[in-house]
Amino acid sequence: MNAFLDLLARFWALFVWWFVVAPWERALRVRAGSRVREVGPGLHLRVPYLDVIYRQSVRLHFSSLNPQTVTTEDGQTVTFAGIFGYVIEDLRALYQTMSSPDTTMQALVAGALAQYISTHPWAECAPDVIEQAVVNEVDIARYGLGRPQLSLTTYARVRTYRLIMDEHQIYSTLIGLHNAEPSAAKGGE
Repeated sequence: MNAFLDLLARFWALFVWWFVVAPWERALRVRAGSRVREVGPGLHLRVPYLDVIYRQSVRLHFSSLNPQTVTTEDGQTVTFAGIFGYVIEDLRALYQTMSSPDTTMQALVAGALAQYISTHPWAECAPDVIEQAVVNEVDIARYGLGRPQLSLTTYARVRTYRLIMDEHQIYSTLIGLHNAEPSAAKGGE
């Protein structure tokens, strides 16, 4: 039954010589794998099996930034998370430069945030200062994107506790000699 429906869909595709782009979308029509044309909202003609259509919403997109913990230049530990927003301004540039805009922008912005915080002292790491510096640093126009918006939704200086032990202390603890006298550890000489 699925094979029959697939055959019917392919047959119907021969008679569909149009496509519709919504008012909040833009589309790229690729003809014969080489000629690319950007089209705006409305009804457009297409040649079946010769044209491939890529539609994309150009409304405001937001991506969540996963929590990160970074140490400032002066040794303070900062944990933060946030959101990053953008709009698509040049669809052709977007498709020629990246495959997954949300994932790519998450990685670029997270890297820029970590870079800024790790190279500045705590006194220069106010959330609004960081947001503005990162928005200025990440060049999203080269990807066909515009109107960047960054907001740190979680931001805190935290204390970290690290337990550092040498191998002898760990071994002694594991075999139960951490409270024993040195002579008892040697067998009670």
